[in-house]
Formats: sequence, C-alpha cells, structure tokens
Amino acid sequence: MLNDRRSHGLWERTAPPPPATENLRGNLVADVAIVGAGYTGLSTAL
Repeated sequence: MLNDRRSHGLWERTAPPPPATENLRGNLVADVAIVGAGYTGLSTAL
C-alpha cells in the first residue's frame, strides 16, 4: 500500500517540504498538551 500511487494524495506530490525544526530541550511546563495531528487531536484542541 505504501507504494500504491492511488493511496497518495496530490498534496503529497505538490506540497513544499516542511520547515526544519529543532528538538525540544530542557524542562517545559504546560497546562494542556495535545498530542496528535488527526481528527481526534483537532477536535480535542477545539
């Protein structure tokens, strides 16, 4: 399935590469942390 061209969207072929980011360092404190980038994470964030 990973090599099936039908399972890859147009956005994947046309989107620019993501920006470079650095790893988080040190101790961080947060009141809320939402982990995930799917529909569940989105609905939790809203």
